[in-house]
Amino acid sequence: MTEVVLTHHNGTQAAEMWPDIYEVYRAAFGRPPHSQAEEDFRNFDDRAHTQFQQNGFDLVAARKDGALTGFSYGHTLPSGSSWWQRFDPPLDPAFAMETGTRTFFVVELAVHPDCQRQGLGKAMLTELLRPRTEERATLASNPHVPDVQRMYERWGWEKVGRVAANTPTAPQPFFDIFLLRSLRSSGA
Repeated sequence: MTEVVLTHHNGTQAAEMWPDIYEVYRAAFGRPPHSQAEEDFRNFDDRAHTQFQQNGFDLVAARKDGALTGFSYGHTLPSGSSWWQRFDPPLDPAFAMETGTRTFFVVELAVHPDCQRQGLGKAMLTELLRPRTEERATLASNPHVPDVQRMYERWGWEKVGRVAANTPTAPQPFFDIFLLRSLRSSGA
């Protein structure tokens, strides 16, 4: 059996890998239960390239026989970030305060359908969080895909609320937000 190799990449390297990243993303999210619209794939291009430039950006790529089979990436939330501001229910201001070093935002986790349900997503996410120095991590999840939400909960993430999408081009009108309260105690 061929071994899957996980590697870290900065934003410049991620941009160079863009065609492969896009193809895995399209394969992972272009069919039920995700079935994103064509416009959502075009918007991913703009969003991703902006995210590649964020402070604290890191991408973990999974390759099997040299081919990209999955990826996960994120960045540090900046000081004064509005990430927690549109919550329902509203959050305690002390909880929502961002310092520029407090929270790592997991932006994407995608596994090619041929490699799903083999532990690759968890392995990539664990590797992405392993070297982080932030105290906690957050991610947004589609509320209409409960299997994915249950997966995050099995991995130790806690749903902390729901937030409206912050752009008209977001693939969903709202997202459920998950939190991993302590990166050090998660084994990451």
